[in-house]
Amino acid sequence: MLEAAVQGMGLMFISASYIHKQLQAGTLTAVLPAIQSAKKQLWAYYPKSAFTPLKTRMFIDHLKQQLATEQL
Repeated sequence: MLEAAVQGMGLMFISASYIHKQLQAGTLTAVLPAIQSAKKQLWAYYPKSAFTPLKTRMFIDHLKQQLATEQL
């Protein structure tokens, strides 16, 4: 999706922090900078297995807790 936007194939609604390099380089331009999402989202990808390491589970739980408290 990012590459499509850089190539001028359309608009995308994404956090400015994610596309900071492209904004600085001028390959993307903020069209409606005042419009922001009410929710913060995060995706965590890790291999599916019968065992999830404790440090991975704790990290994901920490992120979920932090995002929940920031949205209040």
